[in-house]
Amino acid sequence: MVSKFSTLEGLRVNLIDYISERLHKYPDTKIYVGTDSQDYGRWTHYATVVAFRRSAKGVHFVYTKDKIQTGRDHWSRLWREVEMTVDLAEFIKESLPFLKIEHLEIDFNGTKNTLSNRLVKSARGWCEGMGYSVLVKPDEQVACKAADWLLK
Repeated sequence: MVSKFSTLEGLRVNLIDYISERLHKYPDTKIYVGTDSQDYGRWTHYATVVAFRRSAKGVHFVYTKDKIQTGRDHWSRLWREVEMTVDLAEFIKESLPFLKIEHLEIDFNGTKNTLSNRLVKSARGWCEGMGYSVLVKPDEQVACKAADWLLK
């Protein structure tokens, strides 16, 4: 997991070292983690992002991409996004126990009459039960927006 992360410039980074260096250089940085997915033919592509936000200074991020064969179940694809986000957050927390992740971003829509809305309560409950703060649409999301951008 650690060696698969890249910067936008294509530089491969060790995620834990990278986070530590960013926080040392910019201690006011807030960390956000999110995943998005997109089906392309027989494959589902996932992008998971660790976003670094410094007040009004903008957002910087590193990411990893993965792809798996597309299943027939739309719900499984959406739930996998949550699993990937939580797995990464837990890995970061185990490696850097002093670090507070500002928010986990779940790319589900909190508005009724959307497909992902049916999973919001379960995803939020799981993440908050593990001690994380959660953002869902229409809340502002920086990591999920970056993941979405990477998949287009």
